[in-house]
Amino acid sequence: MENARPLLWLMPVGLGEGGMATFAQEAHRQAANLVQCWIVEEVRTARRMLSSMQSAYPFDEKEWFEIGKEGQHDARTLEAEWKAAMRSATPGSVWGLMSEAGMPGIADPGAAVVAFAHQLGWEVRVLAGPSSIFMALALSGFNGQQFAFHGYLPVEPPALLRAIQALEAQAQRGVAQIFIETPYRTRRMLETLLRNLKPQTGLSVTAGLDTPQFFSYAGPVAGWKDKRLPEGKVPAVFVLG
Repeated sequence: MENARPLLWLMPVGLGEGGMATFAQEAHRQAANLVQCWIVEEVRTARRMLSSMQSAYPFDEKEWFEIGKEGQHDARTLEAEWKAAMRSATPGSVWGLMSEAGMPGIADPGAAVVAFAHQLGWEVRVLAGPSSIFMALALSGFNGQQFAFHGYLPVEPPALLRAIQALEAQAQRGVAQIFIETPYRTRRMLETLLRNLKPQTGLSVTAGLDTPQFFSYAGPVAGWKDKRLPEGKVPAVFVLG
């Protein structure tokens, strides 16, 4: 085992208030216990998630690094720290990557950690868990054979309108178009879509996954007139089909 490559586990995180308790299996707990160094978006929330999986997790025995989010003032410093630590990882060491929600590396900065692990020749493994993007696509009933994910659309109205029109054109060709929006702009995004999409275009919105505020509806724009999103700032995934 002395020549074994370092191992990076991609650890999924729950979407709702229940944390990891709703989906974690013995494989998740075993992997979490083997991890010696964690790379996470935020240590505080990562600890809370691990606590939801097992009540006596040995936090103080682990080493912790934060990824650093885009725009964060010390993001480059944090990146330099986890990269230096990964370069000096001992053979056979076990590392873990954790996102703020869902699968790490899917629409979050964890992808950079996975890419760096591959550059270093590490072994990388993933544990099954929730992904709001794929759950929303499944709930939409739109084409699951051909789809594209676009992250966040532009904020400025002219660029946003151009993006919506381009996505609608692709959706009309049978390719489902998936995107997200910050919770405080969810309602505004829905209003913009309803004003600018064609009445026959399919629109699906899934909000509050795994929470009491869960909402999901899919249908032509013309059928959205009497639909209401949950109150408050609720994360949502939009799909055009």
